[in-house]
Amino acid sequence: MVGGGIRNIHYLGAKPGFTMINYNTYGSSLDIHVTYRGQVLAGTKGFQNGKGGFAFDWKPASGNYSVEVLISPQMANARASYTMACPR
Repeated sequence: MVGGGIRNIHYLGAKPGFTMINYNTYGSSLDIHVTYRGQVLAGTKGFQNGKGGFAFDWKPASGNYSVEVLISPQMANARASYTMACPR
């Protein structure tokens, strides 16, 4: 991960429901948030270090079924991983 961080697009489908993200920053300070149609749905609410998670209620608009996960590092050479559950 470098400079401005990373952006991942995830297709969640048309079915609304509860969606969970679990992350591990491996000791790096990172800000992670999910956006949909330009609005932040959920996130870490600032830089976090270590393992954690957050959830959001997925309510897709017709024809637009993807979210963007943005990971912003506080320092260069930061790394992270995350998993996102499908809506249920």
